[in-house]
Amino acid sequence: SVPLGEGMVDFDQYFKLIGQLGVRGPISVHYEYPLTESPEAGLSPAERRRQYVRTMKRDLETLRTLMPTAG
Repeated sequence: SVPLGEGMVDFDQYFKLIGQLGVRGPISVHYEYPLTESPEAGLSPAERRRQYVRTMKRDLETLRTLMPTAG
C-alpha cells in the first residue's frame, strides 16, 4: 500500500516480461494508499481533490518512466 515504484514489485522485470510475452492492452492503476499528504478530515474538498490529482499524476509519471523497458 505505497506509491507506484516504492513497493516490492520489480517493475523493470515485470514490464520486460510483458513485452516479451507480447501483451498489449489497457493498464489500470488502483490506489490503496493515502492520496493526501495529511489526514483528509481537515482538508477542504478542493484541497483534497488537488492532492488526489497530484498523487495520481505522480504515479502516472512513474508508470510512464517504467514502461519503456517493455519496448
